[in-house]
Amino acid sequence: MAALRHVALALCAFSIVAGTGAWAISSFGSPHAGAPRAVVALAAPHEGQVASLRGKTEPADPSMDMVAGAVLAEAEVLVPDEAAIGTADPFTPTGLAPAPLAGLVLPGPSGPLPTIGPGGLRPSAAYARPFTANGKPQIAIMIGGLGLNAAVTDAAITRLPPEVTLAFAPHARDLQTWVNKARAFGHEVVLEVPMEPFDIGAEDAGPNTLLAAANAEENQRRLDWVMSRTTGYFAVTNYLGGRFVTVPEAVDPMVSILRARGISFLQSGVSQRSAVGAAARRAGVTFAAADRVIDASANAEAIDEQLLRLEALALERGYALGVGFAYPVTVEQIALWARGLARRGYQLAPASAVMETSFQQSRRG
Repeated sequence: MAALRHVALALCAFSIVAGTGAWAISSFGSPHAGAPRAVVALAAPHEGQVASLRGKTEPADPSMDMVAGAVLAEAEVLVPDEAAIGTADPFTPTGLAPAPLAGLVLPGPSGPLPTIGPGGLRPSAAYARPFTANGKPQIAIMIGGLGLNAAVTDAAITRLPPEVTLAFAPHARDLQTWVNKARAFGHEVVLEVPMEPFDIGAEDAGPNTLLAAANAEENQRRLDWVMSRTTGYFAVTNYLGGRFVTVPEAVDPMVSILRARGISFLQSGVSQRSAVGAAARRAGVTFAAADRVIDASANAEAIDEQLLRLEALALERGYALGVGFAYPVTVEQIALWARGLARRGYQLAPASAVMETSFQQSRRG
């Protein structure tokens, strides 16, 4: 009865949101330790900045619902220490092979870079978590901003189901160690690539940000630097990027590089003006845009509502992809939500599997 009631609620949620168009999705930064509580921007600062900063919103654009990097709200959240993570029992991991895998890495100017291996084996396939569909609606979750806070990163790796995909910031310390641990616990990994927001003065994406006006050679140098920070990721995702993703002259060379390196692209923002989807389809690069941000308001009730809306979307079309940030409350709520997901008639899937389904459908459409 509880499962049927939850499905009914999901259907009700879908009837409310089905006519609203594309979901508003935001990109992520990093929370930092501080006082017992802090007001943090959801497009949070990266390492070296203080936690209690006011959020900044990109200029309104009538052609889109929300672009990557825009801030939906400010929220009071618990500082990410061990006491704030919660008491959910850890999930039993199913480990993935350590990276790099033989033949899938080449030396680059700043470090190792992914490459297509013998027989055409692509890192996007080799580093993805294996998945077998069971016929139920699939829901994938990606958590971003990892690697910048040790307590939250460790909690996400050890307390979330292995099907949850984890995205790491390229500027994190000991990044390969974190990626190795994530894969040992069964999580497939995504690497965040800083991209130019609409207001680059207000939203600092950090060094080696891809710029809309930079020439292709300069952006390739920057992208190579980011992609050489670690090994073992199947895809990259944008950190910010509201402006960059709308400029085809900047997007096309980036997508060509991803194709040559065998890497997928998961867009963490939804924009009607984004050029990435069309470029990816032309190049044959697996691409998907997230359907919904689950912690735009970083509190348990709001997160539960967004997860319910993901369930509604999965019921309607067979799959849904949500993204969140490494807040303690986000980790806790996803862990609790995932426990009963199968009983409610859904299948938790890695992002790579839902991305492939979405991409193939978009090519047929």
